[in-house]
Amino acid sequence: PNTGNPNEPPGFTKITERSFNAPLEDGWSARADPYYQIVADPSGPKSPGSIGRAIFPKGFVGGSGPILLARQLTPYRRLYISAWFRLSSNWQGHRSGVNKIFHVWMDGRNKAIPTAMGIDSNPMLAQVNVQGLNETPQSRRLDPQMNLNVKITKGIWHRFEILIAGNTPGVADGTAEWWLDGNLMANYGGINWVAAGHPNQWDLIYWNPTWGGVQDTVLQDQYMDMDHIYISGGP
Repeated sequence: PNTGNPNEPPGFTKITERSFNAPLEDGWSARADPYYQIVADPSGPKSPGSIGRAIFPKGFVGGSGPILLARQLTPYRRLYISAWFRLSSNWQGHRSGVNKIFHVWMDGRNKAIPTAMGIDSNPMLAQVNVQGLNETPQSRRLDPQMNLNVKITKGIWHRFEILIAGNTPGVADGTAEWWLDGNLMANYGGINWVAAGHPNQWDLIYWNPTWGGVQDTVLQDQYMDMDHIYISGGP
């Protein structure tokens, strides 16, 4: 795999980078959860040796995530995220199809949510959900627009790259673009993230892998692994 950042715009400044060699790194915090582990694993494609693991135990009920790791961000209007993640081979997609990976915040609200979209054992799509928008409807799912044959396969590592840009406050000129394993999946414009007079800079990210959707129950232990996270920003 390409170990650089091929879709990071020129001139961006690194905000944080972590390889999961320890539970806390580079300004990240972690809720006291028994389901967050650092696991020895030489298979990581970016920083082999150890990985972060979020465990969804048998009986886990949809609507939340078993772990929450957070990082305050240097506020930038444009944000680039690169993450190497893996869903366990037995991953059960929530009945809503929503299997959230990250939550990215702006103006005190959770706005952009990179998601693995898929139900039960079906193939999964790399999707970005948006919410809390200054438009109607305030929430919507941004589906892949191209390379629709590129899917998230359970049990193997994938690289999810996301580039999101805040709008001119009150003007629908924000954007969201993302890649899966180097393949451009979508490029959306015309997003009205915030109203006039509100800040348009990304300031917080959670790795809070949220299963669902409400209801539904995990039938056997499953997990989401994270090998490496790199985040940078620009004007």
